Amino acid sequence: MRKIQLAIITAALATAMSASATLYNIAYTEAPNSGGTVTASGWLDVNNGGVAQSGSLTVAGSAGNLYDGVYSLRTVPPPPSSANGFDYDNLVPIAPGNLGISWTLNAYDVNMWNNGTGTAWGPAGTFSLWGVNGSFQMQTYGATTLTPVPEPTTMIAGALLLLPFGASTLRMLRKTRTA
Repeated sequence: MRKIQLAIITAALATAMSASATLYNIAYTEAPNSGGTVTASGWLDVNNGGVAQSGSLTVAGSAGNLYDGVYSLRTVPPPPSSANGFDYDNLVPIAPGNLGISWTLNAYDVNMWNNGTGTAWGPAGTFSLWGVNGSFQMQTYGATTLTPVPEPTTMIAGALLLLPFGASTLRMLRKTRTA
C-alpha cells in the first residue's frame, strides 16, 4: 500500500512540476571567433501557440550598426515585403526554419534567428543577431539559450503536493522508532 501511495504522490508531483512555462529567460553570447564581445539578455512571454507576445532584450558590448540598449519585442506583424527590414514570426523556441524574433528600439530593429546546420550568416548551432537602420549589416553570431521560468502557481502546487508526502514520511519514521 505504501508503494502505491508513493507512486501516486511522485506522479502527481512530476505532473505539477512539468507544467509548461510561458515565461522564458533569454541569454546571448557572441562567439569568440565572430570578432566582438556582444552579449544580450532578456525575457519573452509566450502564448500557448508558441508565439512571443511581449518581452525585452538588453544588448551590450556592441559596435557598428548594432546599438546597445533595451529593446522591446516587436509584436505587430511585419508589413508586406518587410518594410522594417526583417521577416519574423516570434516563434519560441527559435528553431531552424523559423523567421526569428524581432525587437525594436526607437527606429532601430534587431532580429535573432537560428542558423540551423550552418548558413552564410553563421556556422551550425549558432544564432545570428542582426541590426538594421535603413540597411542590413551582419552583426554577430553566437550561442543563445532560452530557459523556461516556472510559474509561481506551479511551484506552489508542487510544494502543496510535498506536504502529504512529508507527513506520511514522518509518520513512518515515528513508527519505526517506537517499534
